Amino acid sequence: MKEIYDIDGMHCAACAAAIERVLGRKDGVEQAEVSLTDERLTIRYDDSKLDRAAIMKAVSRAGFTATIREKRDLRETFQKRDTQVRKQRNELLLKFVFSAPLIVMTFAHLAGFHGFHFLHNPLHDAILQLILTLPVMILGRHFYINGIKGLITKAPTMDTLIAVSTLAAFIYSCFSMFGYFDGQIYFDSAVMIIVMVSLGKYLEARAKRKTSRAIEELVKLKPKTVAILRDDTEIHLPMDEVMPGDIMHVRPGETVALDGEVVRGAGMMDESFLTGESLPVNRSTGDEVLGGSINTDGNLHVRVTKADEDTVLSGIIRLVEAAQSSKAPIARLADRVSAYFVPTVIGIALLSGAAWMIAGEGFSFAVIIFVSVLVIACPCALGLATPTAIVVATGRAARMGIIIKDARALEQMQQPATILFDKTGTITTGEIEVREVLVYGAYSAREVVDLCASVEQGSEHALAKAVIKASDRLYPTDEFKAVVGNGVQGQVVYKDKTRSVFIGNEALLEQSGIVVSEAGRSDAKRLAKEGVTPVFVAIDGAFTGILGLFDIPRPDAEETIAALKAAGIRTVMLTGDNRYTAASVAARVGIDVVEAEMTPEKKATVVQKYAADGTVVMVGDGINDAVALANADIGIAVGRGTDIAIESADIILIKDRLYDIVNVLHLARATMRNIKQNLFWALFYNIIGIPVAMGILHIFGGPLLNPMFGCFAMSISSVFVVTNALRLRRFRMRAPGADTEMHGTAVR
Repeated sequence: MKEIYDIDGMHCAACAAAIERVLGRKDGVEQAEVSLTDERLTIRYDDSKLDRAAIMKAVSRAGFTATIREKRDLRETFQKRDTQVRKQRNELLLKFVFSAPLIVMTFAHLAGFHGFHFLHNPLHDAILQLILTLPVMILGRHFYINGIKGLITKAPTMDTLIAVSTLAAFIYSCFSMFGYFDGQIYFDSAVMIIVMVSLGKYLEARAKRKTSRAIEELVKLKPKTVAILRDDTEIHLPMDEVMPGDIMHVRPGETVALDGEVVRGAGMMDESFLTGESLPVNRSTGDEVLGGSINTDGNLHVRVTKADEDTVLSGIIRLVEAAQSSKAPIARLADRVSAYFVPTVIGIALLSGAAWMIAGEGFSFAVIIFVSVLVIACPCALGLATPTAIVVATGRAARMGIIIKDARALEQMQQPATILFDKTGTITTGEIEVREVLVYGAYSAREVVDLCASVEQGSEHALAKAVIKASDRLYPTDEFKAVVGNGVQGQVVYKDKTRSVFIGNEALLEQSGIVVSEAGRSDAKRLAKEGVTPVFVAIDGAFTGILGLFDIPRPDAEETIAALKAAGIRTVMLTGDNRYTAASVAARVGIDVVEAEMTPEKKATVVQKYAADGTVVMVGDGINDAVALANADIGIAVGRGTDIAIESADIILIKDRLYDIVNVLHLARATMRNIKQNLFWALFYNIIGIPVAMGILHIFGGPLLNPMFGCFAMSISSVFVVTNALRLRRFRMRAPGADTEMHGTAVR
């Protein structure tokens, strides 16, 4: 069983790792994956061994709260996150109110000014500091609750580091206040650690909130209520109460709430949310309109065809959410490091403090070292390095009309070795026309076209639509059968007789013992060399004719192929068409390698062949491509495509623009570059910061690191990582004709 839970109380990557580790110990758990950025747990488990209550109890023992994610209102989710950010801000202000006097006193003492001593009595001064410290610690009590639970469950987190370090400073100061130890008090350090961490978490939360803006903008396209016509009366209903068949009234300037079909009126629709095209398109009676489109003019009555959860817009939102919560392979390395990071830091802190005491330094010195090491270590930056970049990149892609369903695909897309292209509807426009009709038997060209069109009524293929469009009359058909990769066949009632009609390639006819004449083969070869696809026709078991179908290449195909080849990527055309037509089309767009006359099964075999050289990308749009799309390392569906192609693909180019493959390549490289920058600085910060906190500079006569400054640096490192990831929001999409240099992205 697979379920999704919302998790409350996480603050860092170690928190996510702790939940995964605790659940991983439970019998029956098959997989547990926690997304820090989306604050959710995706778990697969054996429901005969485990139930929801046990899962939520295990998460609770780790110091967090889990609630099953049912159908949710994303608007409420975003409002909740905004409320949480405001709550963090208000608590931070309160902490500043209590800590400000203490900070002033501390820096005054450092400057040699002692006028702030309460009645000039050190004990009274310490009591005043204690009074100011307690409210700050109470306001930051979640650090202690979660941190101690982390220790108990043997899954320590960033909260554990904060809890242990501040409690160590606080307890030591309390004993020193009454004459124990050496009289040094560190209430100011405990307070500043909490305040600085809280400041960093607040800034981080604000920055992280921006990473979800892409989904929020999509959600805003959904109106809260819909104007529905019932018995000539207009009523307003919530979205989830509107059902297919209801009639929506859409006025000028309003947003279409749900997918539907225009039954009355006409208007220009702004569909830029889906296509990226700024120019509105005309929609009138009989036309499909999509939820989220804006009616710029005209009054429309629209029959609802899909409930809210089934609309194109809702599907896009679900896909983007899934992508943002998925983990790229590079993120799993960071997760493994984070899982061991906190225990390792606690060990280093203990050893460092003990080593300085053995070296002859006092207990107070050892406490400072211990606290400094704990607070400067930062698993947050390490854990945020990858997911924040993935969230921003997939959100940016969605706004550009590119749906990336999995973070793995984004990582692999940065340097594919081979990209395989289907021909019809992918390299070509798919807007096919019948250029020539050749007949070899008793039937006329018109009869051949009409009989073929009658059979093709049962097919969704682009070739079928072209034949139907060329027909004058359609006849009753029965026993339609699609022979995937070869063609179609069926029975047509014509002149009071049932005719058996076969339409497809030569292999389809041969399978039924039908021989193509030499004249037919010669004509087919001639058409193919001219770039026209020959489709063989047999009626009542005899070869009867050839339909010459022409499909022009996409206008951006040549530039797309040129850009990919310039990037060192091998391009291959993989098609079920004959080798002559395929070679002609490939030559026009610049593809050097052609794999023609492919069945769906053969396409999958070819994918495996090229996989030996590296990452393979398959680009297609139809049912014939589904197997290859699923078998490739990355499957890309062009346009809205068929449902099965979209289901099989990892990336969907909603705009139906081939050049967006180049944009995906740019975005993938910019994203991976951003992730590597984040990981470098997160690791570099810890590699430099921890030794300094251990006192390595002091060995050579340098200063000790003040815990307050270490805590400030730790907080800033997390904010830096999130802010760097947000730069991907500025990524610019290119259009055909722009510079094709692959490294010229807007984000470096």
